[in-house]
Amino acid sequence: LSLSDSTGVVYEEGGIDEAKLEVLKKIKSERGAHIGRYVVASTTAKFLELGSIFSQPCDVCMPCGDLPNEIGKPEAALLADSGCRVVVEGGKMASTPTAAALLLKRGVLHGSYKTALCASSVARGWALMHKPIDTLEQLDATIEDRTSHVFEKAKETAKEYSKRGDLLAGTHISAFTRVADVMMQHGAV
Repeated sequence: LSLSDSTGVVYEEGGIDEAKLEVLKKIKSERGAHIGRYVVASTTAKFLELGSIFSQPCDVCMPCGDLPNEIGKPEAALLADSGCRVVVEGGKMASTPTAAALLLKRGVLHGSYKTALCASSVARGWALMHKPIDTLEQLDATIEDRTSHVFEKAKETAKEYSKRGDLLAGTHISAFTRVADVMMQHGAV
């Protein structure tokens, strides 16, 4: 597992368990320190000077920073070349359109932010207004149900419009057709 900030990359070959995650959270949120401080607390972590985290071998990449277009075409090629199988955007617009297209072309599944981050909209939105939530378990179940629906709708719409595997296209087309249907029902078209 690799994590990065503006100073470099921390690589934990064996992964990060709950205890290591707690140390990372303390370093970043409580102390406000850079991620490189983690290697002092870990005997197995390696710190790599700032370069491209995307050149690290991985199965899944989840860019969660607040920098749009963090993954361009060169970074997408690095990910595909290093064996990455899935990119799920945890930050807004993490991949450029050309990067997303390259990932799909190279057989890397790509979960765009519009599909991947729908849970926050569900948690704040309509789905919860019509279904009172009393417990965290109910909230989790509702969010899981609605986000699964969004994913399936994007997947099926992409397939229907000959864009199989392109969740961003499926999300856009699905939203457009929904608005168009409502406009037609109201006689606006």
